[in-house]
Amino acid sequence: MSESWIESPPYENWRQYAVEFSDYFDERTISSEKFDSVNEFRIWLDEKMPKLKSDPLLRDVNLVVAVQLLKIFEECPGLWSATAEINVNLTDGDNFRDYLSNWRKLSKQPMSVDLISSQMGY
Repeated sequence: MSESWIESPPYENWRQYAVEFSDYFDERTISSEKFDSVNEFRIWLDEKMPKLKSDPLLRDVNLVVAVQLLKIFEECPGLWSATAEINVNLTDGDNFRDYLSNWRKLSKQPMSVDLISSQMGY
């Protein structure tokens, strides 16, 4: 977004804010937890999931998950199209693994869901 606003901001007087997006991104991702392995992330997420299910607005937990997902989507931008079906006819499973499994069953791109799942440790 930072790059696009440098070239073409929605309003000319907003161009100066372009660098702020980059700074904000850097600040948020640097402050996010780091994991040495996919398995380490999965263990962490399994521990946080009960709290996240009871309060889906836990911004610090959501940030860590978002950073992990961003890495996956930056490496394989084609995966974005699989997200069109992510909440279509899905129900909350008992756990995140069930959710991913149900998404895969309903997806027109099950291999994409498999890649996302494996990169998240499931």
